[in-house]
Amino acid sequence: MMLCLLLTAPYLGGEMHEVRESEIPNAHSMVRKTVRRKVKVLAPKEQSQRKERLILKGDILHMPMPTMDTESKKFYTLLPVAVNGFCSGSSKLAHFVRKTLWNSGLSKKATRSMVKSFFPSNSAVRREARRRGLTTGVILEEYTSRQRILHRYLSSQLHFNWLETFVEQAKMFEAERLVKLEEIDKLGGYIGIIETKQNYASKLKTIRAQKASALKGVREKFERFNEWSKASPKTVTPADLHRWKSFDETMIGKQKSDIAVIARKQLASQNSRIEERYDEEIDAVKAELLTIVTEHSSQPATIAYKEMRSLEESVDYFTYLAENAKIHLDITLVENEASWMNPVSSRRLDRDYYFLSCLDKAHENTEVLPILHHPALINYHDDLTHVTPSVLADAMTESFSNDEIFCEIPRDTSMNKLKLRAMKYDEVKELSLAYGLPTRLDNIQCNRKLDADELVTQFTESKVILGNPTGVLALLGTEMNQAHREGEVFKQRWVGDIYSFSAPSHAKDTKNKVDSRLAALAAKLGL
Repeated sequence: MMLCLLLTAPYLGGEMHEVRESEIPNAHSMVRKTVRRKVKVLAPKEQSQRKERLILKGDILHMPMPTMDTESKKFYTLLPVAVNGFCSGSSKLAHFVRKTLWNSGLSKKATRSMVKSFFPSNSAVRREARRRGLTTGVILEEYTSRQRILHRYLSSQLHFNWLETFVEQAKMFEAERLVKLEEIDKLGGYIGIIETKQNYASKLKTIRAQKASALKGVREKFERFNEWSKASPKTVTPADLHRWKSFDETMIGKQKSDIAVIARKQLASQNSRIEERYDEEIDAVKAELLTIVTEHSSQPATIAYKEMRSLEESVDYFTYLAENAKIHLDITLVENEASWMNPVSSRRLDRDYYFLSCLDKAHENTEVLPILHHPALINYHDDLTHVTPSVLADAMTESFSNDEIFCEIPRDTSMNKLKLRAMKYDEVKELSLAYGLPTRLDNIQCNRKLDADELVTQFTESKVILGNPTGVLALLGTEMNQAHREGEVFKQRWVGDIYSFSAPSHAKDTKNKVDSRLAALAAKLGL
């Protein structure tokens, strides 16, 4: 008891400096206190609502709100921007739902139970499949459709309000990107370090080839001179003056061995001079390359190119956000009916969303209109068929394949290089754009405009390639021909069951058959 009083004396009113040495933590401060959070016990009515809806209307206030950094222009959200597949309990969507329910006051146990039923594990999916006598893929498709519809509903509450901001940011960054592109063009274009190294490697290869050729010439001359010096006669004759241009009349009658000694020294000296000259050129090119590589990152064109690529990434980023923030469904109806809890309704809405989004993209000319004319895709029912290439192939009992190239049409030969080179740069550029040809190089290695010679070469060497559709596309053409009675018109004029650029006319087909029979008869008779 005495010890306890002594230790607590400073806290009872004594001076701290008097008993500083006896100051130690008390027993209560050594225990880590647990801060308890108020949780809400679900009433039977609310528990029933949770099982039927999972997300209630009042939960919107408890959702973690997204924000945007004003400096970095980065959008931060706990809700995933897009859901492209099945989400397990460890996914971002499941974490967002858990966070929302937790913020609404639900206990961890109740939250875990609710979320687990909507985001099952793989083993739970397999058990559900065995219980219902279905495949695992079918069960996964059900949960995936429900999760997608739930995500779109949550996204409509959080991300849709940011749609105008995303569009404005994309436009702003695109305008800045165009300015940087003009700056790059004014600086003469950007050439990447890889292409620069390749150009200098080619230059070094050329110099080394010239050096080897020059040394080979000296070596061959040395060998010829050595053979001459050992051959008879042993003295220089007037005929040798024509063979060796460096000889003069004073050398006639002199010993070849004496002249050979001097000549060998001259050839050796010439060999050394050649090596020294070309080595200096190689060293100069290497030094120039080293300087370019060292200063490449600090060049104005490189800096502008990196800034332009960064702006491109920002444009793609906000375009992606804007695309996924759009609403293609009646969200009010989805909210009232809690469509994310009904597998059949979710599947239908998910499929409708696919069609509407594809049509929207086609209207904006961002994507080609998908194949919607096939009966299997138009008259769909409440089955598990989704619009995918594999489903289309299965519906047609075929597979996708590339077109068969049968015809290559060169450009107009009347537009020869001389006429094209006489045109102004803007005229050649306009002609290239009219024919669908690129006017600039834009890849990892470089970003620059094509010059006039490159545009002319590209135009004269390019071809128009025609091909016949095969596989699914060929069968789809047949289906469309039958539906629109276009096949009848085709068969009236040409031979074949599907459209083909190489299909012969009926007259030509008859002639070919007659010629074939006559050729077969001639071959049979040995003619």
